[in-house]
Amino acid sequence: MPGNLNREQLLEYYSKLSGRTIERPVFYHAYGLFKIAVIVQQIYARYKQGLTKDERFGRLIHLVRAASRTAILGIEKNRVSGLTN
Repeated sequence: MPGNLNREQLLEYYSKLSGRTIERPVFYHAYGLFKIAVIVQQIYARYKQGLTKDERFGRLIHLVRAASRTAILGIEKNRVSGLTN
């Protein structure tokens, strides 16, 4: 959103404040998306098994797919921002 830092700017800001060099930010971005996808997939699986009844959980599979597509795009484009098809 306008006025907010994009991911590259956030990484630069963090590096400046912490004094740390961030190597391989694409790896960490893709790994974070993978972790989110695993958590959401577990909730979705519980819904599919009938262990939870909230219909909203039935749509979580779309979030799993979006997270994986975004991670793949980040790896292919070697960046963490502007990842649209």
